[in-house]
Amino acid sequence: MKKILSLVYILCFSALTSSFAQNKNIKDLYEQLDQAIKQSQYYINQKESRITKIKKQSRQGHTPQQLLTAYYKLYEEYKAYQSDSSIYYIHQAIDLAKRNNMKSDITKLRSLLALQYSTSGAFTEALHVLQSIDKKTLNNSNKKDYYIAFYHVYGELGFTNINIDTELSQEFYSKQDCYRDTLFSILSPNSEDYLMRKEVLLTNQNKLKEALKINDIRLSKCKKGSHEYGIVAYYRYLIYRSLKDEDMVKYWLLQSAICDVKCAINDQASLWILAEILSKEKDVERSYKYINFSWKANKKFCTRIRSWQISPVLGTIDHNYHAELKKANHRLIFAIICVSLLVIALALLTFYVNKQKSYLSKARNELKKTNTQLEELNNKLSSANGMLKASNDKLNESNGVKEEYIGQFLGACSHYIDRLDQMRLNVNKMVKNKQYNELYSMTKSSEVKEHELEELYANFDKVFLNLFPNFVEDLNGLLKEECQIHLSSPNKLSAIVRVFALIRLGIDDSTKIAEFLHYAVNTIYNYRAKLRNGAINDRNEFEKKVRELGTLMKHQEPEE
Repeated sequence: MKKILSLVYILCFSALTSSFAQNKNIKDLYEQLDQAIKQSQYYINQKESRITKIKKQSRQGHTPQQLLTAYYKLYEEYKAYQSDSSIYYIHQAIDLAKRNNMKSDITKLRSLLALQYSTSGAFTEALHVLQSIDKKTLNNSNKKDYYIAFYHVYGELGFTNINIDTELSQEFYSKQDCYRDTLFSILSPNSEDYLMRKEVLLTNQNKLKEALKINDIRLSKCKKGSHEYGIVAYYRYLIYRSLKDEDMVKYWLLQSAICDVKCAINDQASLWILAEILSKEKDVERSYKYINFSWKANKKFCTRIRSWQISPVLGTIDHNYHAELKKANHRLIFAIICVSLLVIALALLTFYVNKQKSYLSKARNELKKTNTQLEELNNKLSSANGMLKASNDKLNESNGVKEEYIGQFLGACSHYIDRLDQMRLNVNKMVKNKQYNELYSMTKSSEVKEHELEELYANFDKVFLNLFPNFVEDLNGLLKEECQIHLSSPNKLSAIVRVFALIRLGIDDSTKIAEFLHYAVNTIYNYRAKLRNGAINDRNEFEKKVRELGTLMKHQEPEE
């Protein structure tokens, strides 16, 4: 069972692969045919060049036989290219043969003339020519052409009348069969003429496999791309048409049509038959292109029968093409209307968007202005906050200084009250004991005042340095190096530093400073001027910067 399934799978896969390859081949052939049609003028030019060359040779012919050969070559070139020209050169050849009493050649040429007449649809003229031939002049070299001409004439008559008079058509076909039998009796079974007619007979008898075998033989004898190859390919199409193999029908019609175009064959059938098939498959554009090319080629060939055969197909395809074109135009008009509506909608949408963008832009500008105003307000508020903070800091500092100095002041006052009370007791005791000299000596000396001042300065220095421990370093930072102050003791301020310490504490009146320090006012002025002159930067800003020096430290209660 597994083997059977495997075999089925293999066969299905092979069939699909074969179908794919065949479709690819057909697509390639369509491309080749389209390319050949584009380059058709090139192939026509090659054909015309050969004809011109032969004509030139015919004018240079020295003997009747040479001239006859040239006329025959011209007939061969024209017979599938331009029917009236081929007939003209056969007549020229016949006249030449008559003048030179070439009886055998005359019979052969008349047979060829009849064949060309039947190809162009002039059946009466063809029969008249054949009937005028004296059978006594027939020999082995021209007998074949004679019977082939009859075979072709009756075959064309049978095909032409098949839809008009069936009995008459069958009568013509019967005569054709007779001439075919005669040909079979005189032709070599391996000759092309024999094999072609044998293949047609087998095809008509529906012996298609046998017909294909003969076609294989004929195909092997032809050069691919030649006119002969195109003819054999056309007969192969006829076999596959009977087999109803659509892919192979197209394949061999395409092969035949490509050969016709490349060989500049105007007596062609493959291309217009292919156009008819494509029209039925609704491939309107390609069918229209092919039928137009075929129609122009057959018009150049100049035969009534080909025009009669192609006209119905051309009419149908032309009608379908224009109907499809009309539909395409309607679709195009509809598309244009849709696009126009879309453009209008887009224009309205663009207008709306631009309007909204304008509103948005205005709103953004207003928002920007508001943000700018808010930013300005924030800056002002920040500045105010900064100023408030600075004021708070100064207030805190001032409060801290006040707190520190009030505590120190109260302690000093209490201390001095105690000392005054002790002095009162001492004076009272000395008065009581009548120690007047000792009392006078004690009150006469200034040591007490100096001692108290020293103690006052010491207390001031201690409290100030406790509040601003880095004051001296910060003050030196404002002075030139040569003017900087160096203390003898880190816990004791010099007189000039005490002046600026008081300025730092907010006392900038020289008189008050002089009273506090017990200095002359001029001394205070001199101290202040001395340091201002030693300032690194603007001397007028010096004392302002002094007032900003240092950060108030957390104060401690002064020791008594």
